[in-house]
Amino acid sequence: MSQEEEEDDEKTMLPNLPHDVIVEILSRLPVASLGRFKLVSKPWNFLISSRKFIEMHLKKSSCHGEDSCKFRVLMSAYPAWSLICERLDDAGEDDGKKMVQLPCSDSVFSPFKEMTAYDDSCDVIGACNGLVCFNLEAEKAPKQSAIVWNPSTGEHRHVSEDWVESVVEIDENRPPDFDHFSGYFETFGFGYDSSADEYKIVKLTLQNDQSGVARIDILSVGTNKLVKIWDRICGYVRTECGLFVHGALHWNLYKEQKTSSAGVFYILSFNFEKEKLEEQAIPFPSKDGTNALHNITRLYKLGGKLSVIVIPTNSDSSHSSEVESDHLVDNYEIWVMQEYGVPSSWIKLISVDVSVSSSFLPLYMSRNEGILAVGFCGEIVMHDTKQKTCRALNIPGISERKGSLNIYCELVYSESLVSPYTMPNRKWREEEI
Repeated sequence: MSQEEEEDDEKTMLPNLPHDVIVEILSRLPVASLGRFKLVSKPWNFLISSRKFIEMHLKKSSCHGEDSCKFRVLMSAYPAWSLICERLDDAGEDDGKKMVQLPCSDSVFSPFKEMTAYDDSCDVIGACNGLVCFNLEAEKAPKQSAIVWNPSTGEHRHVSEDWVESVVEIDENRPPDFDHFSGYFETFGFGYDSSADEYKIVKLTLQNDQSGVARIDILSVGTNKLVKIWDRICGYVRTECGLFVHGALHWNLYKEQKTSSAGVFYILSFNFEKEKLEEQAIPFPSKDGTNALHNITRLYKLGGKLSVIVIPTNSDSSHSSEVESDHLVDNYEIWVMQEYGVPSSWIKLISVDVSVSSSFLPLYMSRNEGILAVGFCGEIVMHDTKQKTCRALNIPGISERKGSLNIYCELVYSESLVSPYTMPNRKWREEEI
């Protein structure tokens, strides 16, 4: 068959639809289908691989509205398995098996499949636009190295401070005669810098003596550029990893007060564009002019909104920075900031009685405002915020899914075509597809 005959056959095989309609239809399909459709023709391969189409598909995948159907909860990176979020509202107590999905089948590669050298040394940093970032700290691993992985496509990239092509150190706020950290705390974050069109890994190193000395290392995934910035923070960061929401990283910050034994909680945020840490940028709701939320344990993102878990107590100790004993804890409260940056928009979404769930990690809020959570013993539960009920989901084979690496993630990601090898391109919006 001649090339002209092949091209004619190809045209007859393609649907006779306007191009913009085809683009709209394809942008709503899952990643697995789009991977196969790349083989339909060269034009389709070019379309699906284009940056503008990838961003269009990502926007639809990341929507938290009723049409959203591409969210997954990655429970384990190896062996990899996840839960299908759109089936939450329809899943009964015995329907948990319908929610299980193995994102890393034979056609989707897991970077941890043969990485036994990193045994128990892989910690998840965060997820952004379908990419999940893991911090690697092992004896055989390069210093401060990480893996950025797309569990939908299997693409992964190993990045490290040892491989950077350029290093920029800004000493503007560096303390004089400061040589090294003595007794320090490290925390990480992963997010997307829209101003530079680049995914970045942030390492925040704090002097653990209330001196306020802090260093921020920003490693650009696409360009292998490392920027080191000095800043000051007064307080203790009480979050292991920064939460990426609304284009910035956020940590839970606790400050002691000179005039009172009670401390105050703040949210510490890092703005990628300004490359600066900001305290009190997102204040908590106030009561009588004081912070109304105490004993804040962690930050979360539920329904695309900044959320916190609060442990109230049934005594005056509720104004303490720590819960002194377990018997004081009656319930957990989830507070959600309905409008980002507006203190008055904080609302209490739900209280969870500890007799129902002794401990939980909220993961995802469904369309019907049900909250998927992981309990203290690894059980997967669904909290109905309207009916104030809690039920366990019977997910089959959880124990069998636990692998030797024990790389448990328990975080939400959206299906996307975003590649960890994406290079900065501020003109991608001008592309034609």
